[in-house]
Amino acid sequence: MSAVGLLKRVLLDEDKYSNYITSEDLVEDTLELIKADIASIRMVLFEIVEKYPKTVIRDFNHWHFALYHINLSKLIAKILASGNSPQKGSCRVLTQCNMFKNESFKDPVWLKQEYVIKNRSANSIAKECGCIKETIWHYAWKYGFKKYKKEVK
Repeated sequence: MSAVGLLKRVLLDEDKYSNYITSEDLVEDTLELIKADIASIRMVLFEIVEKYPKTVIRDFNHWHFALYHINLSKLIAKILASGNSPQKGSCRVLTQCNMFKNESFKDPVWLKQEYVIKNRSANSIAKECGCIKETIWHYAWKYGFKKYKKEVK
């Protein structure tokens, strides 16, 4: 499967994505493919977010992805950031990647820890990603950060 094909399967398959990227070897192979064809991957990512602007891309929101595929998420963030300013849809991807910056959290509850939201304000993340603060709140609300809402205004 090509890098483009694999990425599409992983990002858009709601229930079966773990069947496609399950081992470190496969992740490394995928990274090499993606690095070799960054222009095509950028086109695919923008195609996905343009076609599905209201869809939250699951892998970027699931702790498995944060735990095992941090390098892939950061690479995708860089690819997206290397082009034109992201539109509202693509911000969903870019924002989530940027929330994965701290690699010291390696446990399954990483996305539930207050550090992610508490120590980085929604404004600072939004400014860095070039997107609207409401995008940050979408993730904060969806992934269990309700109790920190007042601290990140």
